[in-house]
Amino acid sequence: MSFTLAAISAFSFAAWADPVLQNSWGVAFTQNASPFWIADNATGCSTLYDGAGLLQPTADAFKGREPEAILAYAEAAIALCREHNFALWLGRARVQRGWALVELGHIEEGANEIRRGLDAWQVTGTQVAKPYFLALLADAELRMGRCADGLRHVDEGLSITEKLSDRFYELKFTG
Repeated sequence: MSFTLAAISAFSFAAWADPVLQNSWGVAFTQNASPFWIADNATGCSTLYDGAGLLQPTADAFKGREPEAILAYAEAAIALCREHNFALWLGRARVQRGWALVELGHIEEGANEIRRGLDAWQVTGTQVAKPYFLALLADAELRMGRCADGLRHVDEGLSITEKLSDRFYELKFTG
């Protein structure tokens, strides 16, 4: 079932529907309702739309593991998040930018960007997705030969996973 973008009143429906968006379950608006995020339940993705309901580029899913595309999307998301004060999503976009940099061979710069993203994410008080971000940082640390730091991030991620009883990202550490 796809999500139809628009305010739906008693008997009216939107003229445009995103055929890819599945099982949408959450909407996040700015004060002026543009842009907005739709969480795609059970897909690991969120989709960003502008006020007209047009799809906007994001790097919320690492589909295809295409670091060049994700880097461009992450940089666009960072600019958008700064413009609209999306503190939570700014942290996530920075982590994704860091991952792309690591994949493109800029490992130290990417690891530092992941750290900045984690810092921004933590300021919001959420622990959701933090184990995943820590797994990305652990991978960067291991690529730089910093095994002790990488393992420390793995331990922290597993500890959060255990504490929250949230096993969604556990395979990133054990798989």
